[in-house]
Amino acid sequence: MKRSNRASLWAAVGGLVLAMTAGAASLRAQGQSSADDTWLHVRVESHEGKGGNVRVNMPLSLAEAIIPSIHNDKLDNGRIRIGNLNVNGVDVRAILAAVRNAKDGEFVTVQTADSDVNVSKKAGILIIHVVNREKNKPSPTQVEVHVPMPVVEALLSSNGDELDVLAAVKALAQQSGSELVSVEDGNEHVRIWVDTSSTSD
Repeated sequence: MKRSNRASLWAAVGGLVLAMTAGAASLRAQGQSSADDTWLHVRVESHEGKGGNVRVNMPLSLAEAIIPSIHNDKLDNGRIRIGNLNVNGVDVRAILAAVRNAKDGEFVTVQTADSDVNVSKKAGILIIHVVNREKNKPSPTQVEVHVPMPVVEALLSSNGDELDVLAAVKALAQQSGSELVSVEDGNEHVRIWVDTSSTSD
């Protein structure tokens, strides 16, 4: 990982720690316990042997407490404005509704000289697999994303051109044991998942 990218990553982690501290204080003030919550885990492991490993563990109830307090241009009251959900003439809501009601199977496969993309559905999970081959890298970057359909539905539950992030977090809390994202690019491995453990070991 480049030095500038690592500095940005540590800055983001520092901001996250501050937000978690403030949220934890809020939960204590309200007398709420997060002992039995579902936890979101993010792990970044460097293969370069120069450190830079990152582990973040956050109870989703803490995220639920923090998200409504964020008010900026894009994210407000737990909803994020992304503009028109009709992308290049494609109605994203309609497509996801069709995928939700479809049987399990492989929906899209695109193979080019530079990348492979596969979109499928299995047991109520939308699976997106991407392989990106770059000339200056000895091994391709592989990205695997697993999105439980209840989370997708919750994300799209708001009206207009907004995504309901808070609703998606609440839906995610019901998906304990789910692997969400895995990225392997030769230099580092990134993994994001949810379970009931407070540690990422």
